[in-house]
Amino acid sequence: MYCVTSVTYTVLINGQPFGLINPKRGLRQGDPLSPSLFVLCAEGLTHLLNKAEQAGIINGLQFSVDGPAIHHLLFADDSLFLFKAKEDQCEVVQNILSSYGKVTGQLINLDKSSITFGINVDQLDKGKIQEKLGIFSEGGAGSYLGLPECFSGSKVDLLAYIHDKMKARMSGWFAKTLSQGGKEVLLKAVAMSMPVYAMSCFKLPKTTCDKLSAAMAAFWWDSTEDKRKMHWIGWDKLCLPKHVGGLGFKDIQVFNQALLAKQAWKILQDKDSLCARFLKSRYFEEGTFLQAALGDRPSFAWRSILHGRDLLHLGLRKMIGDGEDTFVWTARWILDGVMRAPLMRNIIFDLDMKVKDLLDPIAGTWDLESLQEHFFPRDVELILKIKPVISSEDFHVWEHTKSGEYSVKSGYWFAFQREKADLICEFQMQPSIQPIKDLIWKSLTPTKIRNFMWKVISGAVPVVDKMMSRGLKVDSRCQSCGHEGFDSHSLYHNFFYLFVSAKNNLIPLETRRSFPWILWQLWKNRNRFFFEGRRDNLLEQPVPTPVKVKWAPPPHDWLKCNVGSSWDRTGRIGGAAWVLRNEFGDVMSHARRSFAEVNSKLDASIVCWQWALESMKSLNVDKIIFGSEDKELIERESTPSAFFKDKSTIRFKAEDGGGGRKKNY
Repeated sequence: MYCVTSVTYTVLINGQPFGLINPKRGLRQGDPLSPSLFVLCAEGLTHLLNKAEQAGIINGLQFSVDGPAIHHLLFADDSLFLFKAKEDQCEVVQNILSSYGKVTGQLINLDKSSITFGINVDQLDKGKIQEKLGIFSEGGAGSYLGLPECFSGSKVDLLAYIHDKMKARMSGWFAKTLSQGGKEVLLKAVAMSMPVYAMSCFKLPKTTCDKLSAAMAAFWWDSTEDKRKMHWIGWDKLCLPKHVGGLGFKDIQVFNQALLAKQAWKILQDKDSLCARFLKSRYFEEGTFLQAALGDRPSFAWRSILHGRDLLHLGLRKMIGDGEDTFVWTARWILDGVMRAPLMRNIIFDLDMKVKDLLDPIAGTWDLESLQEHFFPRDVELILKIKPVISSEDFHVWEHTKSGEYSVKSGYWFAFQREKADLICEFQMQPSIQPIKDLIWKSLTPTKIRNFMWKVISGAVPVVDKMMSRGLKVDSRCQSCGHEGFDSHSLYHNFFYLFVSAKNNLIPLETRRSFPWILWQLWKNRNRFFFEGRRDNLLEQPVPTPVKVKWAPPPHDWLKCNVGSSWDRTGRIGGAAWVLRNEFGDVMSHARRSFAEVNSKLDASIVCWQWALESMKSLNVDKIIFGSEDKELIERESTPSAFFKDKSTIRFKAEDGGGGRKKNY
């Protein structure tokens, strides 16, 4: 307790500490020790409630004999207590809270507290309990942590606040007159984050999702809140990824399911968590989470979790550990393009046979004789490709990440490709200008200019022909030259030629870099003439030069080794190179070589780094910093436990690094 009783404070004035304050009333809010002490005290409250529950004088919420009984939940300084609506249990809880308050000084604010009763509690009992506790405010209709306390009635009405908050936030953005580059950043970074917490817990109704999408689409296309502009491209097409032809906005419904799949993944992986045990006692007491049905009178939360599980189920892969939890004939554990169960070779078979019966427990490998007895040759071949991890239980991995851990990002794109397969196919079947769009996103220009060039390519600029096709009555003549018919091709008649020439290096590099700025200035000049009746001389406008990325030197008396690798899929050849420089950028040494029989890009990186490390060891370099753009390999080397998907095929072996020399990645 010395660290608590000996605390002193100083005050910063103009950046300088002054005074020495000795608090006489304990730690104040904001002290680094406060959270730890609060948690420590809360453990005391938990112990008192657990002791009362074990003595049978209070009863928590419980659905089965083997399931957990929940009588309290704590979040920061908020507490939720659950017990039967009886006066004796009410008195026990009140005595526990009173004792806890006397010892810790943490008293309940009755004015901020509320009670929520079950539907079967009559009014007389409600009044007695309220009188006993001194809490007369009845809750359930408010919100907590941004979500409604109770989900009864129309879900559209309950969740309407999400749309209202987003609209209110966008109203302030409209007043700032943002470019579409700025709008893109706000929509992706801020607007999409606002409903994330609600979407992580519940499946939003389609009506709510449509309203959110409409609000974001209106903000993207409109310049002011009170004037609606033409939406030249549908929101569903804007949600396509950039490598397909869209802008990469999130589809709300698909994103909602991907977030819920994360909750399903947590339940699947952490079976001993309170949430997983509680749901199991209510909905799948006899089976597993992946086999659980909707059940009788399911809650809105359970329906939402199953919606996420539907997506998770499509991308799961069963990995064999000790084989104890996997039935041979009913589980999908063989990868044959998709996960499937093995085919039955014999008429008579043991339905309860487990995969562990096919393993040699001593060698930890497959029993080839047993495999040939029970399976067709094709299935034997597929099973032998599976590397069992005898030291662990059977487990699931997510097929669409390298680590095998489910991520919302991978789940979203997997679900999006399934839900929008027809739209993606439609774009891919059309005469493709996607290579030109790829060049746009790679150009070193501000986001607003890249968005503008994308709009020109996609036919989303408000030129005469486009407006007439939408039924608008406008002058069909070009406002600059007076010729009939003005479309995006007339706007930049050599647009495609310039991009193709740039791709084929027919135009000098400096000219290619200035090309997006020239297009932007042409468009701005056209708008100034159209709306203001004036023209500017573009030759007087300076073109900014992109900033080049510089090499970062090592500290004094250190050397830096930059390592690079490449891989040729066709010839299975890996290329490697390294260059060693001092702090002044002088090249001290360099080398390059190739490696045969390299099966993947990752293998090429591993071989390259191993060779570079051996080279530094042979050069007797002690103080060295390695630089590389291969983030994947560095991440795997730094956190190998995160990549449990590969633990049957990849082994990170700690070897001598050359006299214990320090390596900085």
